[in-house]
Amino acid sequence: MDGHVIAELPPRKGNRHWLHETVGIRSPEFDDDRWKLPRSSLLRLVTAAIDRYGFIVLWRDMSRLSQCTRACLEATGVECQCSCLGAHHGQDAAGWFERVGDAVVADRGESTRTAVVYGARGSDADAVVYEGKLAGERYRVDRAGRRDWPAAAQFMCASCMTVRAAVWDHCHTHGFVRGPLTELTREFLQVRWPFR
Repeated sequence: MDGHVIAELPPRKGNRHWLHETVGIRSPEFDDDRWKLPRSSLLRLVTAAIDRYGFIVLWRDMSRLSQCTRACLEATGVECQCSCLGAHHGQDAAGWFERVGDAVVADRGESTRTAVVYGARGSDADAVVYEGKLAGERYRVDRAGRRDWPAAAQFMCASCMTVRAAVWDHCHTHGFVRGPLTELTREFLQVRWPFR
């Protein structure tokens, strides 16, 4: 909206700190019940929010006149401004998240509004036990920082060891990756030890 990302986060103590420290936004603006963030932070915000919440819904307005091109198919970010409404966006590119829900479409005249649900990228391989490959690594949400990271879904949940992990958990105090967890386990830990 007007060159900014407008984010609605579940009310939680520490949202400003999370946006500043984890997502890397210097001065997040809070207005009523929404955060106004720089457009350049969108990819980092989506990556961090999926790790925090398990999935996100991304609303976008797209021009009706745009066309789906090879650039759309190979895109690595979440922004799509073409006529496919995000249906083909990034399908040829591996990323840290994937589309897990269908787009909701609303006609807005010259543009079309879509809502797409994104979640952590899954894995078709058998999940294995996490052996600390990212020990000592700082938690990152930018693509360059995660270049050599495996997907969390390649491992069993480090807490319960019974189901496939979905997200990377990290220490909020020191910023280091701890291990792969399921979304429910991560939420449980967040409630029990919110300032860890």
